[in-house]
Amino acid sequence: TCALPISLFRCDLVGSRFEGCKLVAVSVVECSADGASFAGSDAPVSNWLRCSLGGASFEGVNLDRANVVESTLEETNLTRANLDRGTFYKLDMATTVLDGANLSLTTFVETNLGARGFAGAKLFRTQFMRGSVAGSVFAGCDATQCNFTGVDIAGCDFTDAVLTQALFGDAHGDRAL
Repeated sequence: TCALPISLFRCDLVGSRFEGCKLVAVSVVECSADGASFAGSDAPVSNWLRCSLGGASFEGVNLDRANVVESTLEETNLTRANLDRGTFYKLDMATTVLDGANLSLTTFVETNLGARGFAGAKLFRTQFMRGSVAGSVFAGCDATQCNFTGVDIAGCDFTDAVLTQALFGDAHGDRAL
């Protein structure tokens, strides 16, 4: 494994491989990392600001307490990633794969999460604020105490999801649930 306590600013990381790296507290600012692979890396307390991460793989990555702000995540793979206690702000994640991810205590603000899937994901006490999860598949996920208040939930599939104490006040969407 490699240890990289670094800051990356306006770097071209397209197609680069950082698999299995230690990226603790890394700051990645205005970088292009389309198609890059961070699979299996350890990147807690990292910051990703205005990055292009289209098609990047974060499969199985530890992004505990990460902040991702105003970045592009088209076709990004976050399968089985640990996003516990993270903050995601002003993102379009409509084509992001989050199957089996741990999103416990995570906050999404003004984010479009019409994701292809949250199947089997852990969403314990996750907060969705002023965004959309329209069309998302939450089948079999644990959304205990999850807050969907004021969020667009149209067309969501909550089949076999655990929704104990989940909040849906002012959520909109005729076909959901």
